Order: sequence, then C-alpha cells, then structure tokens
Amino acid sequence: MDIIKETVLLIRDNTEWLYTIIYQNKFFFIDFWSILHFLSGMLFIALICWFNTKKIWLKLLLILLSYEIIEISLYFFSLKIFLPEILKDQVTDIFIGLLGGIFYYYFIKSHSERLLNYLIMIVSVFFVSFIWVGSYGYKYNVEIFNTSGINIWAFILWFCAGLLVLFGYKSLFNSYKTEIKKFFVVYLFYLIFLFILEILGQHIFLIHEISKSNSKALLFDLIHGTRVLHIFYLSAPFILISTYKIFYLISYKSYKKVNNSSGMSFVFSKILTSRKNSLSI
Repeated sequence: MDIIKETVLLIRDNTEWLYTIIYQNKFFFIDFWSILHFLSGMLFIALICWFNTKKIWLKLLLILLSYEIIEISLYFFSLKIFLPEILKDQVTDIFIGLLGGIFYYYFIKSHSERLLNYLIMIVSVFFVSFIWVGSYGYKYNVEIFNTSGINIWAFILWFCAGLLVLFGYKSLFNSYKTEIKKFFVVYLFYLIFLFILEILGQHIFLIHEISKSNSKALLFDLIHGTRVLHIFYLSAPFILISTYKIFYLISYKSYKKVNNSSGMSFVFSKILTSRKNSLSI
C-alpha cells in the first residue's frame, strides 16, 4: 500500500501543473491538460489509421470516452491519481481530442510527406519540452521570467534547442553513414550550445534556476539542478531523437494507409531504414 500511495503522490505532484487554467467560459474549460488531449487525439487517430481506416471517428470517440471513464473511476475508487474534473472540463477534453484527430487526419490527406516530416519534428520537440519543463517546475531568480503552470521562458529555450537538435540530426543524413557518428556530432554541438547558454545565463546575465533547494552544479559551477535535471540535460538529444523516430514511424504507417501509398517515399525511407547499429545511440 505504501508503494501505491507513493506512486499516486508522485503522479499527483508531477501533473498538478497541468490543471492551470488557460481559459474558461460557460461552455469550455481549457487548461494545460487540453494541450495533451489535442496531441493524444493526433496520436490515437494515427494509430487507428495504421491498423484500420474504417470507422475511425467512432473508434477515436470511444477511446476518448474510455479515458474519461477510467479517470473518473480512479477517483471514485479513492485512488485520486488525478484531481476531480467538472463536467464541462470532461466535455472539452473529448472535444479537443477529436479536434486533434481531425487536424492530423486532414493534414496527412492534404499535405506532402515533407511537410508531415516538419510537423512531426515540431510535435516531438513540443511534447518533450512541454512535459519536461512543466514537470520540473522551473523558477528563476528574476521574476519577469516566471509564469504560472509552466515556465514559458524555459519552454521556449528547450523548444528552440530541441529543434536545433532534430534539424542538425536530419541535416547529417548524407554526411555520415552510421547512427553513432551522426548522434556524436549532434551531441557534441548540443553540449557546446548548452554550456555557452549556461555561462551567459549564470555568469553574464546572473539568471539562476531556484525552484529546488537541493540543487547542485553538474560541472564547473554550471547547470544547477537536481539529479533528475542533470540526467535529463545529458540525455536530452537521445530522448528527442528517439521520440521523433517513434512518432515518425507511426506517422509513416498512418500516412501510407490513409493515402493508399504503394511504397515508401525517399524521405521516409531515409528515416526508417534499419541499420545494424541504428539502436546503438
């Protein structure tokens, strides 16, 4: 029971920021959960189209309804993993999930694979940056850089850095034959960029991250934070590239099914070609 209780508390502590209200009126209730519901709608419709393109909207609606029922059930049985929601919040969650599915479906129906590639890059970076920054709870000693729910300043920095990592990784397709070399070059530039940014923020502009009392420097009085922060900073390129590859695999499968493609395009084949050492990064 103690393990269950600790797990519940851990989930609650790391998802509380998602309940920050963005907008509400008599009919709609939008918080940061709404962003995840939109993204999950995109993911679910992609998975549904991958396996079967029949009755996709009914299937998506059933999945979204099932999630809300499970969420209510967890609270009803006193697990209280998630905070209780009002009715218009639940309705909005389903509506936004459907919007995410509609957006993705008609995007792959009307746009090229190259544009889909860019979309998946943006979504991958957005997802990783959003979850990480919100969960860690960044707070700076300069109040102007602090915002409620999620720190927008930290999110923008991570989003830009993530795009640089993926665009750098993509640009090396023809330059290096192995995944190890591509990742090593990207990782090296990432570390250089990270330490330059830390030096500028920490020692030039005197901006410090102060959300945790047990923060320690990773190296050379730079990158102050908890052990979790240090692990994430050191593994961020791997997380970003892995997330991108997973999302792209799902996107390729759904794109092929929806558009009845007969073969894999050049863009997709370059990304999804399996090599012996492709998992060694």
